[in-house]
Amino acid sequence: MFSVAVVLTTTLTNQAALSALNVLTELDAGMRLMQVDIPNPEIIIAQQNDFASFFEEGRLRSENRLQFNRPSHPAISIDPKGRSWQLVVFREGNCSFWMPPGVLSQETLILDTQAEQLSFRTLSSSSNQGRYMAAYAPNLTKAQRNSPELIFNAIKDKITSANQFRLKQENVLKLSKYPGKEFLFENKNQAIAVRTYLIEGKVYTLGVQYPKTNAPTQAVNGFLSSFELFDS
Repeated sequence: MFSVAVVLTTTLTNQAALSALNVLTELDAGMRLMQVDIPNPEIIIAQQNDFASFFEEGRLRSENRLQFNRPSHPAISIDPKGRSWQLVVFREGNCSFWMPPGVLSQETLILDTQAEQLSFRTLSSSSNQGRYMAAYAPNLTKAQRNSPELIFNAIKDKITSANQFRLKQENVLKLSKYPGKEFLFENKNQAIAVRTYLIEGKVYTLGVQYPKTNAPTQAVNGFLSSFELFDS
């Protein structure tokens, strides 16, 4: 497992699970709703959040809090009168991203490839605006590391096999020197936007499933663009 800090613009006031939502796709699992209050929005404090079963064994120490500036993308809101986005820091993965407010869930996802299976740990946030998911898979085999297209094709096959989604757009990406792909899938009512990267023997994937009617375009772009690697 890997370490993470969920960097909140909020303070959790109720850790209990309040409800479960209907699944959006075959990848969905049980979800928990967190009630939150908003502190000073000018400074974002890295606070301990109990996702030990998903991210790490043990917890971050309270004295190891981090401070971050406000997010640069205009769609990532820090609203003192409402629910705000959360900054998630993957310590072992050496990266971070912003997660929009919603019902949080965590699960393990197995992806079949031509060179053995990949086991992803995922974190997602769901609301009536869509489902936002980040996934991380370490420990790739040599064949998987040497053939990024094996990973990218497996992700395409997984999504197009569910709920009649078809590939509408595919673009080549690069994050620094690392290869990546961007996909857009659609069915009659829904769209899925995905960005995935192969970085030093690990796979990082961010995806959003959202309604085509009144699509939250700015939020989708903000989430997908918020992924950052830390300096080594």
